[in-house]
Amino acid sequence: MKRKPRLKYVKFQISKGKLYGYFNTGRKEAGKLIWSALPPYNTPGFWDTYNSLMGHRTRRSAYAMTVKDLIARYEATDEFNALKPGSRRLYRLTLDKVIANFGDFPLDDVTRGRVMDVLPGLKGNATRNIFLAVLKVLYRFARVNELTTAEPTKDISRFKTGEHEPWPVELLDAALSCDDARVRLAVHLLYYTGQRIGDVCKMRWKSLLGSRVSVVQEKTSKPLSIFLHKDLAAELASVERTGETIVTSVTGAQLGTNTLRTNIQAFAESLGFDVVPHGLRKNAVNSLLEAGCLPQEVAAVTGQSMTMIEHYAKRVNQPMLGDSAILKLERSKALNET
Repeated sequence: MKRKPRLKYVKFQISKGKLYGYFNTGRKEAGKLIWSALPPYNTPGFWDTYNSLMGHRTRRSAYAMTVKDLIARYEATDEFNALKPGSRRLYRLTLDKVIANFGDFPLDDVTRGRVMDVLPGLKGNATRNIFLAVLKVLYRFARVNELTTAEPTKDISRFKTGEHEPWPVELLDAALSCDDARVRLAVHLLYYTGQRIGDVCKMRWKSLLGSRVSVVQEKTSKPLSIFLHKDLAAELASVERTGETIVTSVTGAQLGTNTLRTNIQAFAESLGFDVVPHGLRKNAVNSLLEAGCLPQEVAAVTGQSMTMIEHYAKRVNQPMLGDSAILKLERSKALNET
């Protein structure tokens, strides 16, 4: 039997009397080392291939930054720390997914093909879109700082996502009158203020000034002063103040967004509905529009742009709005004739 030679980064195997080598590239995929096959030992091309692979590995070991290193550098930047708290949390969760899949990869080794291989393993198209968006930002930062020229997300299309649907009327009515005090209170706040769940979780008792509640939206930093609907005012008057925030845990601490979301969705699921709390924001917009409010009036409550309100308005009750418009026209005409 032929004696196996000793060669740096190469493991040899004998097959059918020939000696074959496999070069340890120093790279990993899915946690496993990548070995590159060499031509049969001492045949033409063996040493050229070996020297080429050695050159790549030597150069890479001298300066190659890994994705995990890049993320640590990016998280220390003013750009990252200037993100809103909610966005920063989302970025960190997504960057953890990037590390889980590519953390030990040198920057140039994250290719479009490898990104495409990872995407099916992520849960939901929204999660896949966020993963692509954060990876794109990360590699743009790397290119600006001349750490790589790679663009692993280039030409990957966004995935289609369904919109958050407004709640069915029967579910909304059930939630507004349910026995679960936390769900009932949260749904009142979400529906009658039209705010996001994160902003509802942060609402404090000291933000209630007379018949108004003050909100500074986390996403937009927009300050709002919202008049309390009589049903919301009645619900708030029935709540025992056990903490600084209006919605609390059993110990009186501020309730986390994910916990409240889970509570609300569990209630909906118990009645056979698959919804998300953000759908109540659409219910709020639609109800205001159907009540005859102008888009500017709706925006003063929800803090949304005209474009977003018009987008939400696609689901309003057209016959109801149409009837309201004609009645307004009749009243206007009658006043002008008198």
